[in-house]
Amino acid sequence: TGGSQRFSVVTIGSAGNEALRVYDVNNSAERFRIDSNGYVGIKESSPHLYYSPDLVVAAGAENGGITIRAAATSHNNYLMFADGSSGDTRYDGYIKYNHSGRFFDFATATNVRLRIDSSGRVGINTTSPGRRLHVYGGTGAANLGHPLILERGDSANTQIELKTDGATRGYWGVSTTANFLVYDNDTSNIQFEVLQDGNVHTNGLGTFEFNNGWSAEGRNVVVFPYNDSSNWFSFVGTNLRFTDGGNFVKPSDQGNSNW
Repeated sequence: TGGSQRFSVVTIGSAGNEALRVYDVNNSAERFRIDSNGYVGIKESSPHLYYSPDLVVAAGAENGGITIRAAATSHNNYLMFADGSSGDTRYDGYIKYNHSGRFFDFATATNVRLRIDSSGRVGINTTSPGRRLHVYGGTGAANLGHPLILERGDSANTQIELKTDGATRGYWGVSTTANFLVYDNDTSNIQFEVLQDGNVHTNGLGTFEFNNGWSAEGRNVVVFPYNDSSNWFSFVGTNLRFTDGGNFVKPSDQGNSNW
């Protein structure tokens, strides 16, 4: 331009190993290369060194990368993963961004499996997440009735941590012997435990209420109270039944009238 050379397009390399190079003369820098394998490098002279070498983009700045711009705000943008050139083989897997709805879809086997909506809610196997995380397990025997599995990698107790306003308030968990546990905000204190055989243990609950309709047939209820006669437990309702071997177990020195 203006009589001065700005860019040069040249072939470099030895016979059989040539590459096409676009060179920025003004800045003495290579901008683009197609090597002898057909691999493309943008600001990268050795695309063949990368795991997926067909197109390698070297970011030139802190916020560098690739931008896909939609032609209109009502359009979608896609990144398609194809294993054919016809039918749904053209989009066996894909990532879609919907500009009008402002959501991401992630698809496998041509179907949307995960959505992140404009509010940041995540839907797994649903495109209408109702909460921050919404997991839809589907129907039928293949789904086994439990769409979510949380697994720890070692043999210790597995816990779900519950927080409000950044502070830990409690935990739910399971023990290695398959007991269900409820902790306070100190995981060393188990406040409620449902054993694998259905028996229930509590620790220091104060007032422990069984509401109308609860049945403890064939089960034991064991309560370990605080050392305070005012912190025992009471029953609410008329349909509480302890039959067929169900038992109360309490310390012999506890004479509270709420028993």
